Amino acid sequence: MGRISGRGERARLERDSFIDEAMHFRVYEHLSKIERDPELRALLVRLSLLEKKHMNLWKAILDEDAVSVPSLFPALVSLQVFVFSIIRRVMGIGFVTKLLGLTEEGTLARFADAIKGITLPESERRHISIIMRDENYTEEVLKKKIRVHEGELNYMRSIVLGLNDGLVEVLAAVVGFAIISRSDLIVIIGGLIIGVSGTLSMAGGAYLSSKSHSLIERNRDSSKSMPATRPRDDAFYTGAYYFIGALIPVLPFMAGISGYYGILASIITVSIVLTIASAVIAIISGTSIKRRIFEMLVISLGASLATIALSSVLKFHFGITI
Repeated sequence: MGRISGRGERARLERDSFIDEAMHFRVYEHLSKIERDPELRALLVRLSLLEKKHMNLWKAILDEDAVSVPSLFPALVSLQVFVFSIIRRVMGIGFVTKLLGLTEEGTLARFADAIKGITLPESERRHISIIMRDENYTEEVLKKKIRVHEGELNYMRSIVLGLNDGLVEVLAAVVGFAIISRSDLIVIIGGLIIGVSGTLSMAGGAYLSSKSHSLIERNRDSSKSMPATRPRDDAFYTGAYYFIGALIPVLPFMAGISGYYGILASIITVSIVLTIASAVIAIISGTSIKRRIFEMLVISLGASLATIALSSVLKFHFGITI
């Protein structure tokens, strides 16, 4: 980033930083109220107070520079708190901790860019340095908590990977059946058969993989190894969510949508679910969310297009139908 001295760029930094800190404060505060673990609750309270200090610091800077925040600011913060609350209840504290850690990394990166690229008063530069020190502390604390909940994240990884595989594999099969079959019932039955066989295969593979991983971990220094999942649980989560993923491409046809409309509905539905699942995996693994979503959509839609091409050749060139 080049050196920018414009007031607009500085005002945007101050406004975005205030909103960011306010969001973190409210999220930590809310999570502390619903957390049952006393130690984790105390940590969340401590972090919320730290973020509140940062919020008030930015508020004072905004007032001094006569910079206003958007009128929708309270609604946006409330929405973010609501979203984090839902994520906490559905996906567990381990995933939320990982997500919060990523937002803290984003905050630190923005401050680092600001110090390099924007001309700021010396007092404001000192304030940012103090906040960055506090944010580094917060990030380290969250990383420690992530390690504590690594086993929970492993289960989440198994769930989402099973869901991904079910979506991608059965979508291609359903699309192929839909083109060459004369009846939606064949599409539904074919999709379900592949879903059931894939579920058993995925569950068995997950069980053997998890068992092998557990044996390897036993031979390592337990203080350095990550919490492992139990093979039976790993197999259950992977298999169950593979089957759920396998059902999704079939649902439009079960709902009575047939032919090319059914294919389109199936592809759109799978793409939406796959986007969400890919984002979750990216957050857990610490990779780029956009890249992960792009890769999975390309793989999924590419497999579907290849199946459409092959099935069309079989139907229209060779006259094969079922």
